[in-house]
Amino acid sequence: MPFSHIGDESSVYDRLLKLVFSEQSTPGEKLVERNLANELGVSRIPVRESVREMVAQGLLVGGEKWEGVRTRRYTPDDIRQLSEFREIFDGGAARMAAIHATDMDVAELEMICDEAESEVGNYGSDRWAHLDHRFHEMVADASHNQRLVHFMKFMLAESHYAFYVHPGRMRRNVPSKEEVVAHMQRVISDHRTLVEMIDKKDADGAEKIARAHIWTSGRQAAKDLIASKLL
Repeated sequence: MPFSHIGDESSVYDRLLKLVFSEQSTPGEKLVERNLANELGVSRIPVRESVREMVAQGLLVGGEKWEGVRTRRYTPDDIRQLSEFREIFDGGAARMAAIHATDMDVAELEMICDEAESEVGNYGSDRWAHLDHRFHEMVADASHNQRLVHFMKFMLAESHYAFYVHPGRMRRNVPSKEEVVAHMQRVISDHRTLVEMIDKKDADGAEKIARAHIWTSGRQAAKDLIASKLL
């Protein structure tokens, strides 16, 4: 589920973020500044600055003296911590969206749900990945809080990789068609319920649904990682 369709940002940081949390990335992979600069078609200085920022944010590891920077190797406990972190911010975004969302915001969220429903059964498609990401991004946008929107950008990229891409690519047992459909229908049901709470201006209800949705996703990702027997 690559991020080639997610976002329109053109800064080196944003482009590096997409690259690090794409299917091209391998857990524990050493990042070579020169190679990253060549991949992005930029000089090494902005790449170095972006890498340092991502290390400071916990998105990458290493960077100490004589130690290279590497992508994370996610453990079930890493995923637990990330999902707990996401619960706080997604819940807050949903709460603020219920307070500040416009009719246009709600209409766009409903449209995303409608488009995602047509992808049920096509789990892992670029379009499903894009629509799922866009939904959570749009909830943040509907909060009309630019600080939150900025912060959610890199959190969404990391959690998408940790919850879906990483466990999915390492999974040895392919889920059945029934399991895939049930999962996707649950996601859409959660999303539609959240939109309903936002439209009703029910801040408590919106936060509750958003937090429960992230908790379930994180729990499933941890189970998938354990099942992969990589640890």
